[in-house]
Amino acid sequence: MKFITTFFVITLIATNLLISQNISPRTLLRYGDNYKSSIETYGEVDEYYFEGKSGDVIMIRMRDETAVDSYIKLYDPDGSFIAYNWSDGGLAKIKDLHLSKSGEYKILAFDRNHNDTGNYGISLHQLNGHSYSTGLPEIISFTDSITSITGVNTYHFQVKKDDILFAQMRALTVHFECEFFIYNSLGEEIYKSENIGRLATVGPVRITQEDTLKIIVTDRGGNDVDIYGLTKMLLNQHESVQNLTCGNNVLDELTQLCERKVYRLVTSPGQIPLIEVRSNNAKIETTIEIFDENGEFVASTTATNKLISQFIEVSEEEKSYLLVVCDRNGNDFGDFGLQVQFLDATYCPEVLDCSNQEEMVLISGLGQNKLFSIEGFAGDSIKVKLHELESHLEPHLRIYNLKGEMIAEVMDPILADLSSFTFPEDGTYLILASDQSGNDVGMFELLAPFTDFEILLSECHTVYLGFGPFESVILSAPVADESASYVWSNGATTSEIEVSPTENTSYFVTITNSNGCFSVAQTFVEVVDVACEPKKVQICHDALNSKEKSEKCISENGVWGHLENGIGHENCYIGPCNYISICDSGEENLAIDREVTQRTNGAQSVANILYPNPTSNSFSIELNLIPGEKVNIGIYNIIGEKIGVKQFENKGQQVQLSMDDYNVPAGLYLVLIKSDLFSETKQVIYLK
Repeated sequence: MKFITTFFVITLIATNLLISQNISPRTLLRYGDNYKSSIETYGEVDEYYFEGKSGDVIMIRMRDETAVDSYIKLYDPDGSFIAYNWSDGGLAKIKDLHLSKSGEYKILAFDRNHNDTGNYGISLHQLNGHSYSTGLPEIISFTDSITSITGVNTYHFQVKKDDILFAQMRALTVHFECEFFIYNSLGEEIYKSENIGRLATVGPVRITQEDTLKIIVTDRGGNDVDIYGLTKMLLNQHESVQNLTCGNNVLDELTQLCERKVYRLVTSPGQIPLIEVRSNNAKIETTIEIFDENGEFVASTTATNKLISQFIEVSEEEKSYLLVVCDRNGNDFGDFGLQVQFLDATYCPEVLDCSNQEEMVLISGLGQNKLFSIEGFAGDSIKVKLHELESHLEPHLRIYNLKGEMIAEVMDPILADLSSFTFPEDGTYLILASDQSGNDVGMFELLAPFTDFEILLSECHTVYLGFGPFESVILSAPVADESASYVWSNGATTSEIEVSPTENTSYFVTITNSNGCFSVAQTFVEVVDVACEPKKVQICHDALNSKEKSEKCISENGVWGHLENGIGHENCYIGPCNYISICDSGEENLAIDREVTQRTNGAQSVANILYPNPTSNSFSIELNLIPGEKVNIGIYNIIGEKIGVKQFENKGQQVQLSMDDYNVPAGLYLVLIKSDLFSETKQVIYLK
């Protein structure tokens, strides 16, 4: 028994001696190396060497790819043992080690129990230097990858005191455990990422001093390789970012893991910014985050497959904002639209006036809206409509005062109509026209008919043919705008004209004010022939205290003494005794188209839209009739001469008229749309 025991001890010692001498050839490592190797025989010990300097702060990681229980030992240039770490089937690492000497250091890598073989990875990195790391700008999102076991990627960037840092990482697959560290130039770990779901995040955090920082990216377990996305931002550094302007619609796309698209918005004192964002990918949890010039958080909103509307609080100082658009979880991709408008006195809208009261609105991008301004008067109906010209669109109208307060909002699958609302006070208002969901593009028609200014023109006049002083009448159509221009149907261009018709005649006047708005009015001149003999005038005479009237033919000089309220006589008037003047007989006998002076009323209107306008040939009108109602559509030139009239009958239809049918020159024409219940006048510009 004693002999056998001695033999066993000798055998064991010999075996251990053989294992300890199984040293592989030396391998030189450099900072930044991610090296792959293998233990091919039991008891194998791999040697690695690197040049270190006093003051270097290093990290060494070793992890098996198969069954090796990783073990690493480190020796200084004098051969003294200074550090070690091991793991049973996991990651062995020596981290945050400060080197005290300069020279060649030795690493031994082996299986802890010398009883396993297999592949492993080993990496060596310097934590306080950045000679081999990748430099990053102030704001960046990019994709990179860990390609080897225990692989480490490093990046560096400059910071100033009070910078606000935000960094985030996400891997492509679930098995990769995202982890990163941020070190200062002394090799001190100052931040470690926190995991929320599959996102690893640092910040936002405030930097305490100017420095060069380093990001160390790893797989936490050291055993997986993968693609990852990384975002690094200094939230208070805005100068290098794309500037947004009022009315700016940006179309962009998220294409990478953890990507954050960044834009800058500068506001003037008192401005009220409205920011809208829409993605067309139903998977994206679209998020907008807003930070001020100090990097402080302002607002954040997230929505899936919906339009995001976000206001920024009004400031009395000029402000710079960083707008960040991302997917909340950093793993979905797709396009999006970003729109900025200012809802205040510094706005950038298109002014709605008489030149564009029927405006074509093209929505060409996600989340896009179009801004218009309109003058409103307290109590007046807001006669603004948005009509879809393509069936997939959903008209959406919002109206704001210049304080950014919404006055009214309407939406409809076909026609959004604000006319049931009224302006609360006199002033300028802003109209926001868009697709309701913000995800469709196409053409709308914006209708904003203006109430015509008042024309003080009497509706009926009488002249007496054969009695010189009364053979003419002065027609006057004054308006408050001294710069207004006039065109009468007889070609006159003054506010007041004298006419001497020889038969009953209607006169039109078109007045255009200094804002380009025009109004049309009409009057009727009745002609009564009172000549009875050469140079004599027929009158109806009522002798004083007489109950019977008689017709007399008297000289012109005697007429004045017989007129009503004249000297010595009462109830006398020019003309036959049995004649009743049209002007005195009531509306039913008045040969005047009174409705010409009426303006469009949204509740009664028979014509919704006229488009295209201007036109080079034909134009369409959408009619909205009640059953059995007929409508006449007449085209007139600017002096009121009729070009042509057509009649239509139906409950609802779209009719088309061609200017080429009438052989007329290019110019402005009036379109009179008249039914038994209503009439309205529109204008069309014919370009030919």
